[in-house]
Amino acid sequence: MKTKITFKKSKAVFTFLNLLLLSLVSFSIQAQDCAEPPLDMVSWWSGDNHPLDIIGNNDGTIFNDVSFTDGVVEEGFVFDGIDDFVKVPNSSTLELAGDVTVELWSKRNAYEADDYTVISKGTSESISTDFLMRYVFIGVEFLFVDTNGDEIVIWAPDFEDGQFHHYAYVRSGNTHEVYVDGFSFGPVDFVDSPASSAGYPLIIGARYHNNTDPNTNFFNGVVDELSIYNRALSGTEIQSIFNSAGLGKCKNLLSVEDASLININVSVYPNPVQDILTIELEQDLINTSNDLKLIIYDSFGRTVKLIESLNGNQTQINLSQLPGGIYFYAIVDNKNTIKRGKIAKK
Repeated sequence: MKTKITFKKSKAVFTFLNLLLLSLVSFSIQAQDCAEPPLDMVSWWSGDNHPLDIIGNNDGTIFNDVSFTDGVVEEGFVFDGIDDFVKVPNSSTLELAGDVTVELWSKRNAYEADDYTVISKGTSESISTDFLMRYVFIGVEFLFVDTNGDEIVIWAPDFEDGQFHHYAYVRSGNTHEVYVDGFSFGPVDFVDSPASSAGYPLIIGARYHNNTDPNTNFFNGVVDELSIYNRALSGTEIQSIFNSAGLGKCKNLLSVEDASLININVSVYPNPVQDILTIELEQDLINTSNDLKLIIYDSFGRTVKLIESLNGNQTQINLSQLPGGIYFYAIVDNKNTIKRGKIAKK
């Protein structure tokens, strides 16, 4: 397998670019409002105390000791660099072989290893790697394998400052580029199209091999607001997301309908609610599910109520201190989203 590096800079040049970017970031990082989410978003893992896809159906599952800490927007995923990862099952919406944008906030907590994988789709064996983002010694590498089996690589600068930075990989036709904190590195052309990795999961925080061999190249750091789009975002759209800083993309989930996502009955009432919200669960669900939780968000996606344990058939939750308005909820266990929907608070 040959590697075609389409954009490569020396460590010295990266260092200069790092200093230049850091000197410019302060002019644009003061957010005035949340950013309107760009159209054609496929999945959005906010990392706000859960691995759910808050815009689509590609919910993740946490493995080992993934935890949560302060991110850029609310909370973010924490990976320990040892064995932590989040696994998102294969989906046709996550093929990533055509026009695509992958954007996120990321912060490194360690610099010793030469490969900290942030995201991988596909395998690192005989089947192609459809997409890979990783930190290496000389920078940040975005990689895919083309239909000839060649690795196509585009580079971006890394920062050893212990701070969050925004990365966006954008591919349109046979051109791709990377945005770092709103600044473009590229665009660069490539010849052959990305190969398919249909049938393989998306892994956050490690590199996937196959269903029997363990993951490797674990990330040590924090990932926040990971989002995937099925088109190439414009530089203006990416700059808007970066400029929104801690307010992030507006998490208005009014399109989420009240629906059970697995075939078990869950009742949430009254709705609208004034003071006490009641959650009723089937006994079969209680017997077969672990770590049932209830998460309630406001219209900006901020967690306003977290019930860590739903153990009984009926749980009553006092919402009297919440102001009136529309809220959104998710009932989850450690593997599935059981139900999600919206609540009208009087």
